[in-house]
Amino acid sequence: MPTSPQVGRRPIEQHPDFLSGLREAGPELADKRWAVRRLPRAPFSRRPPRRARAVVAQARALPKPEREHRTDRAPDREGRGPHGAAHQGARVERAAGDRLPAQRARGGPRSALHDQGRVNITSQITPRSPTLSPAGRGKLPVANLYIHLPFCKHKCGYCDFNAYAGMDRLMPDYVDALERELAAAREQREFSQLSTVYLGGGTPSLLPADLIARLLRFLRGTFDIAPDAEVTLEANPASTDESRLAAWLEGGVNRLSLGVQGFEPRALAVLERKTDAAQATRAFTLARSMGVANLSIDLIYAVPHQSRESWVETLCRALALGPDHVSTYCLTFEEGTLLWRRRAEGKLPELDPDLQWDQLDSACDELEAAGFRRYEVSNWARPGFESRHNLAYWRCRPVYGAGAGAHSYATDGTRAWRWWNVARPREYIAACPAPRADGEELPERKAGAEALMLGLRTAEGVAPRAGFEDELGRLADAGLIESIDGRVAPTRRGMDLHNQIALAVL
Repeated sequence: MPTSPQVGRRPIEQHPDFLSGLREAGPELADKRWAVRRLPRAPFSRRPPRRARAVVAQARALPKPEREHRTDRAPDREGRGPHGAAHQGARVERAAGDRLPAQRARGGPRSALHDQGRVNITSQITPRSPTLSPAGRGKLPVANLYIHLPFCKHKCGYCDFNAYAGMDRLMPDYVDALERELAAAREQREFSQLSTVYLGGGTPSLLPADLIARLLRFLRGTFDIAPDAEVTLEANPASTDESRLAAWLEGGVNRLSLGVQGFEPRALAVLERKTDAAQATRAFTLARSMGVANLSIDLIYAVPHQSRESWVETLCRALALGPDHVSTYCLTFEEGTLLWRRRAEGKLPELDPDLQWDQLDSACDELEAAGFRRYEVSNWARPGFESRHNLAYWRCRPVYGAGAGAHSYATDGTRAWRWWNVARPREYIAACPAPRADGEELPERKAGAEALMLGLRTAEGVAPRAGFEDELGRLADAGLIESIDGRVAPTRRGMDLHNQIALAVL
């Protein structure tokens, strides 16, 4: 995925048929950007097929929760945010991700005409232990590491991530700074054996082979990385060549996330991608031939001029390569990006919301038929290939983020803390080994709400939390969640309308 890649959405105001208020969830979801990229979000408020509008009426009936106004939004956009940080990434994902448990949000879309039955949430809640101070119980050790590499050859028109073109000369100094930050963090914080390492961006594959090899050697010499750890690198097909692949594999990378985004020339042109279908195919084939056993592909839908048929063709071409994991992101128009300006100037057509939902339905149909399981709102995997690193985010596990603009998250099991680094590469280099820009401690209820919101992005769901009985009950009545083995999990409808779940619990 930088591909940390991760895509834009159209303003909710332009979709009168969409659920009211869904856009409001955006800033809250942005708070969870512990690792520079936006966490994967639901394709802009999935609209139910015409045949099942009744469930939308139920969802609309959910009361809009009171939420504190945030003044400390994570610094991730040029000229905006408390620290004037630079653009952070636009795809909706790109938290690449993968490896996971069993259950699934059952069945297809449910009709509101059938009695869903209220889930008995209260009976499933296990009281939490009383709050202890950090001195009484320390923060849980970190087992997940994110490294942000913000360099790009070209910044795509839809991207608002913390990524920069034309800064290649800073790469050696930047790697020096990363090593200083990580060495200090290793001394100051408690790390357990690392189970996941994720190199995102930006375009990590852009680093020269010798420089990325040096960074990977440093990581293995500084941290205890588990023999079976998932080590992911986001790659652009254009910079995926034999010498770089050899360096990645020798350094321990065992999972590659390819930012393909599409195969159709017209869609790639709209997105301003500087790669083509032939390069994507060559990169994937080369990676597989050199021994990469875990390959993920990122795709974007709801692109202007993209029909349902052309999107299905894109899915079929991707599946023909034989990936182990596929991320599908709905294009969103992030304010300030070139694509956003082009649409504002009338140079790009508005997308029919019905077509957007038809394309999402097509993704569900094609991927399920090919043996993929939708284990998270925007992510699909073959059994055993779910992103372990992304799952760490969705399960609210501690993550240390290193690099310009990277976000970190810590918890003692009850309370939570997050902090982020300065965003601009030159400022980051100068600030290391102490590049932290700001941070916050989350109140217990907010930490619980975010744990629910993130857990309910996944098919496995999350243990219900005390204090949220009313919210969970209303979501169950609306057919958005269900009870599975003592946990609450999204239904297919809940996966599609995850922003409504977020509004209800945040």
